[in-house]
Amino acid sequence: MDNLTHALMGGLLVAACAPAAQRRVALVAGAVIANLPDLDVFWPWADAVAAFTEHRSATHSLFVLPVAGLLLWLALRAWRPVREAPWRWLLGIELALLTHPLMDACTVYGTQLLWPLERPPTMWANLFIIDPLVTLPLLVGLVLAWRARESRRAGFWTGAGLALCAVYVAWSGAAKLLVDHAVHAELKRKGHTAALVLTEPTPFNTLAWRIVVMRMDGRQYYEGFFSYVSGRITPLQPMASQPELLVGAESPALEQLRWFTQGFHSVQAIGDDIVLADLRMGIEPKYTFRFVLGERRDGAVVAVDPPRQLPWPEYTRADFARLWRLITRTDEGQGFAAD
Repeated sequence: MDNLTHALMGGLLVAACAPAAQRRVALVAGAVIANLPDLDVFWPWADAVAAFTEHRSATHSLFVLPVAGLLLWLALRAWRPVREAPWRWLLGIELALLTHPLMDACTVYGTQLLWPLERPPTMWANLFIIDPLVTLPLLVGLVLAWRARESRRAGFWTGAGLALCAVYVAWSGAAKLLVDHAVHAELKRKGHTAALVLTEPTPFNTLAWRIVVMRMDGRQYYEGFFSYVSGRITPLQPMASQPELLVGAESPALEQLRWFTQGFHSVQAIGDDIVLADLRMGIEPKYTFRFVLGERRDGAVVAVDPPRQLPWPEYTRADFARLWRLITRTDEGQGFAAD
């Protein structure tokens, strides 16, 4: 999730745990503490692929953060608010830290909750990284709790902001389960069972969902959409991938990307560059994370060391207009087709 959402949630969680007299300082301290796991973005990673795949690893681990929270609490014991209510602050610090990776795991990017175990990143993919309906209840709750200071109303607004956010997150999980069921049922009916399937919300909402179906051989993938407003799945549009282009360009970076994307990537030639795109983040043909892993030289493909990340795509008013159509009408076709 975005750092504003982390800050608001952390502030409300610590404020809910701290005594009423410390509520304002808890709101500020919780906002700072909740964002500590993202300090890994400042680490000097070896290359662009390492920065991409190792973000949300050690600093987001459910094995590491409880220990980090305890050490932070011990370091803050000399601070008067913590000294006056130590156990309440320990609970608040731990909650602020642990909810950070759990919320991140709700996005499709992937969070290595079990680091250092060699497990694929967790990507529940029930929330977009920025969703106003996650952030707004927290923001309103924090502002009203701040204004109410030590009164009972402040405690009410603290809990209300967290509760409304939790209800929306629960809705997003249920919405994803329903989309998953519908997509898998249609694929099974059409005999397309040997495929990887991903469903994820489109930007800023949970009404329109993107569907990606990946052939097991990696040579073709499909993209479609489902809208809760229209109740329809659009036809799945086929796209080609060329994984054979990477023969001769094998590298640790390539293996890391295969692991991190969990198979949802495409390979294309752009001029003499061989580019791997993470299909999880973006909408065809614009993908956020694209890496040059190989180059054509003298008729052969060789690995690029270090790999290069291509610039993020530019989004236009037409892209946002298309998103609005997907949410409101899903008018780019009807029915379901994967043939």
